[in-house]
Amino acid sequence: MADLYPLKFKTIYKDKIWGGQKIRTVLQKDFSKLPHCGETWEISGVKGNVSVVGEGSLQGQNLEQVLKEHKGNLVGEKVYKTFGNEFPLLVKFIDANDDL
Repeated sequence: MADLYPLKFKTIYKDKIWGGQKIRTVLQKDFSKLPHCGETWEISGVKGNVSVVGEGSLQGQNLEQVLKEHKGNLVGEKVYKTFGNEFPLLVKFIDANDDL
């Protein structure tokens, strides 16, 4: 079992027709592979969009794998007892070029 450390996840970029440029200009994140970026998912346990650790000894493992291995040590015992191996949060930034 690897020691836990402050985990940094790879950003998941979401193409949205209404996306603006603040993700690039304010957050300094490069979404050049997308025509528009309306959202970045910074940490996600959403099926099909599970975050992946970006650096360190756990690099390349997804959040589901890390949670199954570290359980309450990762999210706290109370949260783990409530949600088990389901990560209960989605943290994202939204940049809308117009009112939604």
